Amino acid sequence: MKRFLCLSTIYLLLFCLKTIAQTTLQYTPLRCSGNIPDDFLSLSSEKTSNEIEKIKQQNISRKERKLEKKFALNSNFGIDAILLSGKVLYGDPLSIYVNKVADKI
Repeated sequence: MKRFLCLSTIYLLLFCLKTIAQTTLQYTPLRCSGNIPDDFLSLSSEKTSNEIEKIKQQNISRKERKLEKKFALNSNFGIDAILLSGKVLYGDPLSIYVNKVADKI
């Protein structure tokens, strides 16, 4: 029983040391760098009005035109909400690498 207690204590200490060692790594979060993309700078209303002008020039039925306008409105404002949420990175080393790989593919 004493031996079991001693071994379990040693395993517990080793486990604790291993988990502490994993948290002491030098972690630096990804950060945006470079010029801000135009998609971040243009207004959602401008993008939507440009798309609506294109939709008006199409030769489609009134019902389809209405659906297209609704889609343009929802998609532009939805995409801008994602872009401006702070969860989208640009110019970071990982994105640059992935873009280079995608260009080669």
